[in-house]
Amino acid sequence: MTQPALPTLATIERGHWFAPNYDGGREAFDIKTAEWTHLCSARFGDGRPCGSSPTLWSGDSYRYDIFQESFSMVTPRLAMRWWNGGGKGWLICSDDRASGQSSPLLEIGAMTDEGKRWDYCHFLWMGVYMTALAATKSENRRMSQAFLEKRLKRKQREHKVYVEVIPATKKESSHVAD
Repeated sequence: MTQPALPTLATIERGHWFAPNYDGGREAFDIKTAEWTHLCSARFGDGRPCGSSPTLWSGDSYRYDIFQESFSMVTPRLAMRWWNGGGKGWLICSDDRASGQSSPLLEIGAMTDEGKRWDYCHFLWMGVYMTALAATKSENRRMSQAFLEKRLKRKQREHKVYVEVIPATKKESSHVAD
C-alpha cells in the first residue's frame, strides 16, 4: 500500500448528505475538517486480479476514510470521505442509535480487514454517485422534453428568476421518450 494511514485534508472541504431531502436536492455544503475525528482508513490493500489479465489492480487511485463529528450534537453525525481521480468529497449521515437507526459506517469502521472496508465504502460511494448521475440524466430528459413541447414558463419571485414546468397533457405525455 502506498497511501499514508491518515489522509491529507484541506481546512474546508465540500460535502453532501448520503440521502438528501426530496425537496432539497443534492446540495453541497462546507465541512470544517478540524471538527471531525478520523475513525479509520479504507485503503484498497494488496493488488487484486484485474479480470482475466495477469495484471494486478492496486486501487491506489481510490481512498475512503470514516470520520465522526468531534463535537457531539443531539444526533451525532458520521462521514465517509472519498478521494479518487474525479475529486474528493464527504458523504454525511446521522447516527441515531437511541432510536435504533445505527449508521452502517459504524459497522464498516469496526471491520478489521481494511480491504473489506474499502469494498463496502466503494459500494456505498458507487451507489450514491450512480444515483446522482441517473437523477441528473432523468431531470435533463424531463426539461428537454418540456422545452420541445413549449411547456417551460419563466417566472420571477423575490428578485429570483426560475423556470416552472407546465404539466403535460395526456396526449403530450404519451409521446415522452425514455
